[in-house]
Amino acid sequence: MKAFFDDPSLTAEDEASLMEDGIILQKSSDGKRKVSAALLTPPSFHPGSISPNPSTSSTPSVTASVRFKVPHTADYTFTLPEHSESAAAAEFCGFIPETAKEIYDRVVATRCSCALEPDLLDFMIGRTDIAKPRRSNPDLPPREAMNMIGISHWLQDAILDERFKDVWQTQTTIAWVEESIETSYNTMLQLQQRLKARAIYSQRSKKKKKRSSFQQPGLEPSGSEWNNPPGSATTVASSEGAWLWQFHNLHEAHVAV
Repeated sequence: MKAFFDDPSLTAEDEASLMEDGIILQKSSDGKRKVSAALLTPPSFHPGSISPNPSTSSTPSVTASVRFKVPHTADYTFTLPEHSESAAAAEFCGFIPETAKEIYDRVVATRCSCALEPDLLDFMIGRTDIAKPRRSNPDLPPREAMNMIGISHWLQDAILDERFKDVWQTQTTIAWVEESIETSYNTMLQLQQRLKARAIYSQRSKKKKKRSSFQQPGLEPSGSEWNNPPGSATTVASSEGAWLWQFHNLHEAHVAV
């Protein structure tokens, strides 16, 4: 996927601003942050008065207020890895903690032993090889294969959901696991980029308010400033549909009311 920020890591100022906004609910711990699902929606904004200044016109001022909201996210939270290359990231993608640490340790060891820069995603996909059918290892039942790989129960349940049996029977269990890992990884990258964009928007908005205390009450930055923060591409939210679906379905068990 295309990165909008070369490094989406949050500074201390970023984190403090997002905690003040209620986007980050808990500081980083063990490489993870507790984040409000409000991150999935742009902040509310007020385009401002659409009539002339009341001091120069007898026409009443009318202010429009618009709020974007994804249904059922207001009271939900999820855990987001602090870094995209970490054991926490592998766990986010569907591995149990022990396997996630083992995979990341292999990444680190490879970095120390060669000049190449190994990719966590490659190692996660490579992990599925141990459960692929061979002469000495016949095709395993889905649960047994995923347990061998080290896949968490929440992802196993999502893949084998009986409601979608006709779908997951169209390809092998291993294929679904690999596709889910890759989709989850890209979802994580999107969310980390979005968190960074939200931090920049938040700080910029607060600074603008301080400098513009003479502005009309309720006049805030337009929605375009949220969708196009400094340093980001205009398509920052263009693929929301795909990863929002992934967030809702594959990470449903991570979400706490």
